[in-house]
Amino acid sequence: MKRLHRMDLYGWSKFHEPLNIDFNSVLWVRSEGSVIIDPLPLSDHDLAHLRHLGGAAQIVITNSMHLRAGLEVKRITGAQLIGPIAEREKFGCDRYAADGESIVP
Repeated sequence: MKRLHRMDLYGWSKFHEPLNIDFNSVLWVRSEGSVIIDPLPLSDHDLAHLRHLGGAAQIVITNSMHLRAGLEVKRITGAQLIGPIAEREKFGCDRYAADGESIVP
């Protein structure tokens, strides 16, 4: 993971050749429990870095196409998996969020 434009944000990415774009994941480090957004698979280095930063309390999946490594990261971290309520039939989450709902304070 590399630090982004703020001291509490980290990111990692993977180039997706069929679409010719980078897929991105973000870690928001918070004292109340860190949040991972749309996780891609973690390299050994990234996993060690995540553990050094305190792990994660929540994993937010913005849509079912972004589940990616969400279940694996949940297994590793024990974090709560949160997904959009409109797609609750597409994948199993611990919690679902509605449009406009605040996920973390």
